[in-house]
Amino acid sequence: MPEPRSAVKNKPRKTRSSFNFNNKRIAELSALARCVYPDETGDYVLPDDNKGTALANALITHLSRGGPRNCRWLFDFCKDRAPWLDPNEIDVTALRPKRADILGAEIGLTAELRNQLKITTIRPCDQTTEQFEILAKDRRRQRDKERKRRQYAKEGRTPRSQSLSQLCPWHDQGISRRTWERRRKQAQQENQSLGGDCVSLSARDNPVANVSTNSHTVASGYICDSLSLTAIERKENEMSNIKHTKPWIAEGVSRATWYRRRKAGKAKTQHVFYCKSNVIPFPKKWVTPRLEEIPISECYAA
Repeated sequence: MPEPRSAVKNKPRKTRSSFNFNNKRIAELSALARCVYPDETGDYVLPDDNKGTALANALITHLSRGGPRNCRWLFDFCKDRAPWLDPNEIDVTALRPKRADILGAEIGLTAELRNQLKITTIRPCDQTTEQFEILAKDRRRQRDKERKRRQYAKEGRTPRSQSLSQLCPWHDQGISRRTWERRRKQAQQENQSLGGDCVSLSARDNPVANVSTNSHTVASGYICDSLSLTAIERKENEMSNIKHTKPWIAEGVSRATWYRRRKAGKAKTQHVFYCKSNVIPFPKKWVTPRLEEIPISECYAA
């Protein structure tokens, strides 16, 4: 069913974009002429050479597309900006806008002058197409990065410069990131199980700093007591030293073999605290046995 005329009449119209390529190029060409060919009055007068002629033709081309229908403006332009140019010899209908790279080569626009005047509709003559595209991509990436930074700051997000990957708090402790993350997870689990006075472990702070007595504080991790991680820290430091010293290389065996022998040696000399009877018969092969060095399997077998 079609809409009634009253609804169509009151419907808001779509507004056109305020950007006009023709007006923007006229403004940029005028700014370039004022910068390169200034006069005493603060305006510009174009010289009678190749670059001046190309710049005058470009201005006349774009002025004719958006200017008045009569040719009075053409006589005024030639009189004030290009006195050496005869307006009667110019066919305005035959002029066509030129591409950005061709126009930049004709008027001699350099990259430095282009960046200084902030020209965007004309390409520089001292850069190839590949170089210009690479630099344009870098500028676009920087603009997007700055836009995202402002957006994240407005939303209250953490900047990338303050993230864990940039701060690297594990380097100050001489451990790997995996170890640091594992300790933080263990401390968080202990806090959830014990729920006492805690030491809050922030994601960007030292794991043994910022003492807090509030057990309900939400943070990246917790340490319920500095002494509760003593055994964990001792084991981690031992493993870290083993990884750095690499004793299996000195013994001429593989890492797996060294760990297997180390595990077998620990199992052979486990400490014995209680047995089935108080009297422990020592094996005959041990001349001077010690109570703490008797294997558990032999103790129970006896």
